[in-house]
Parts: sequence; C-alpha cells; structure tokens
Amino acid sequence: MFTRSLLLAAAPLARTHLLRAHAPLAGVRAYADDAAAAVQVPSDRVKFSLATPNETFFDNVDVDSVLVPGAEGAFAIKPLIVPIIAEMQAGVVEVSTLEEGVKKFFVSGGWAFVYKDGTSTVSATEAVPLEELSLEDATKTLEEAKSELNNAHDDYDKAVAQISVNTSEAVIAALK
Repeated sequence: MFTRSLLLAAAPLARTHLLRAHAPLAGVRAYADDAAAAVQVPSDRVKFSLATPNETFFDNVDVDSVLVPGAEGAFAIKPLIVPIIAEMQAGVVEVSTLEEGVKKFFVSGGWAFVYKDGTSTVSATEAVPLEELSLEDATKTLEEAKSELNNAHDDYDKAVAQISVNTSEAVIAALK
C-alpha cells in the first residue's frame, strides 16, 4: 500500500522532470550560454544607476566597473556579469570610467541589483561623495555613539547607538 502511494505521489514530479528535459524554455540563459548572445548590450560597458531616496548620483550612465561593499564581501560589477541581487553593508562604492576616473561614495547600506540585460542599480539608504566626509567629524561621531551605547537603557536605544557606532567605524575605515 505504501509503495503504491509513493509511486502515485511521485508520478507528477516525474512528468514535470520529463517535460523540462524535452522542452527547454525559450530565452532562458544558463551559465554555459554565451553571455553576449543572451543580452543585446555592448560588452565593454555597464549601464549603471546609483540613487538614494533623496538623490540620484548616476542615472543609467555607461561605466567600466563598479566596486560594491556587499554584506558577504565586496564584489565588482563588470560587463556581462551574471544577474544578482546583493545586500550592501556600510562602505565605499567605487564607480570607474575611463573618461572621469574613479568616483567614490560612502553608502550606509542598501541593495545592489544586476539585471540580465546588463544594467545595474545600487539603491543606497544614504550615500555621500567620499570627499565630503571628514575624518575628524567621523571620529567625533564615533566617540558620541560609543557614549550613547554605554548609556543606553533599552534595546531600541542600544540598537540605534550600535548602528551609529558601526557606520562611524566604516566611515573612518573608508577615509584612512
């Protein structure tokens, strides 16, 4: 009885597997496919956007590469990269172009998206051009945040102070 039930339950799965094996989906790109043939974009540039809720720094601009501070480690967005969605940690986004060189932005976190058509977007919670930040101000903010963390009375105040400590430490590391 049990064997018959198992075979009946497995039958739809087997049919699905057979359908997939004999009728591949049109337009689906596998890792072994030629990336240039799968998308219709120039292979030497990336269409890139960098925005916060309040400001857009780049809007679908051609760039050579972008270095992103991913939560699981930094990674580069280059032409023909495999599509991804990645969480960002506080750190520096470096945008490189042959025409303008490297532009650096400090981001407090957010998300990076790379789409199958070769475009990419960095949506940051906050972003500031790195040259607008001061090591002296960041050090002062860090000391204040540590004091607030030591004096916090509840979990909410501790969490807010810890975020401020982490962000200040990231700014200081970016400026050194």
